[in-house]
Amino acid sequence: MSSHDKAKVNPIATFNVAKGYKQQIQKKLLIDYQKKVNKDIPKDLWHSMSDEELIWRASVVLVVIDPPFNWTPKVAFMFLARGRLSLALLWEKFFDGHDGLFSIYLHTSPEFTNEPPESSVFYKRRIPSKLIQWGKETMIDAERRLLANALLDFTNERVVLLSKTCIPVFNFTFIYNYLTT
Repeated sequence: MSSHDKAKVNPIATFNVAKGYKQQIQKKLLIDYQKKVNKDIPKDLWHSMSDEELIWRASVVLVVIDPPFNWTPKVAFMFLARGRLSLALLWEKFFDGHDGLFSIYLHTSPEFTNEPPESSVFYKRRIPSKLIQWGKETMIDAERRLLANALLDFTNERVVLLSKTCIPVFNFTFIYNYLTT
């Protein structure tokens, strides 16, 4: 290209080409990231990451200006309980019919190994936990573990921390719309 031809280059067209290239790179990075996340994080949430690795992975910020596809924002419901959720049936009704709009994370005492039935929304939703003392600083570690696990799924745009005795006062649609709009 001669210096005369370079003078005829439309800067706006050049910008649009560069912007399109940047979007292609973002799309590829996002797809690669999704594949890695989906491969590394099992569907049942159980993993062997240390707390340090978990926090590091959760702190990696994914910045996408124009996502190459639409995703539905989810709300992560993080339950902190010693064992079985005594109000699980109430929560089952709360979540019923709203698949794809929420994620559930359950932190229980390590010695609690009972698993709810496969039909339950709480099935395989326990995260790896460590022994904590209720009302002590170690509860913060449990909350941090819950939050870090929730942040591994970039579609979780809001989080709700709940104890085993919390109950929903409003229906799911109201809560979801209030938190996401």
